[in-house]
Amino acid sequence: MLIHRPQRLWHPYVQSQFHHLIFHGAYPHVPRKVRDRANEALVGLVQAWAVGLGYWATIKRSPSSRGQTPSLFPRIREQEGLHPAPEAALHAMAANDFCELWRDLKDRLTTLPWKATRNEYGDVTTEGKPAVVAEFVEQLKPILHDWWASHHEEGRYRLRYCTLTGDFPSDDTLGEIARKSLAVPTGRNPADTIGYQFLGCFQLNIGGREKPEEWLPMYASPSLIKSTLRTLRKNPLTTRSKRQRRK
Repeated sequence: MLIHRPQRLWHPYVQSQFHHLIFHGAYPHVPRKVRDRANEALVGLVQAWAVGLGYWATIKRSPSSRGQTPSLFPRIREQEGLHPAPEAALHAMAANDFCELWRDLKDRLTTLPWKATRNEYGDVTTEGKPAVVAEFVEQLKPILHDWWASHHEEGRYRLRYCTLTGDFPSDDTLGEIARKSLAVPTGRNPADTIGYQFLGCFQLNIGGREKPEEWLPMYASPSLIKSTLRTLRKNPLTTRSKRQRRK
């Protein structure tokens, strides 16, 4: 209709179609496939109107993603046209929560006697290293357990957009995590190794209760967690401090 009579753009029926498509193309709780169909239909109307005015119009959307993307939050920079996609907002808020999980864990790990334990681990023979690891695990376990109790799905300080599911690791798993942290070369932070390995034991529920149904809880490897945190540090616009959350 708009091709042959472009002046009908102001007809109440055409206007209602535009409002309907704009609403469903931008409403965050509408499934992605429905939003895509609504946006395609909206583009079709605009092109038809331009053709009716005597122009040959081709409308291209702006790039859907800009900048480096954190591995765990691939949609954080996703756009629909010039505006962030609804999934991008959820991933941005989940990234903020994830960084809070990491900051809180690192703050707690600073209380451990790292220098003395690493020196002892480096000085003892191969046969004596398991004893040093076992003693370190006994110091590490209450710190990690209190952090886990605070942040898992029923935790005291449960975050909204990035929560944890899963059981607390066994002593054998903690022993392996501790061994890897004590064996890191000089110059590297052993607390980072514990953080990457420990977080990798849980599933991340990205998006929380507001996530789309197809977003299932996922495990993240230590290397994936490390690369995500590195990217988020390089792009601090998506993260903010929430150190006051527990106060």
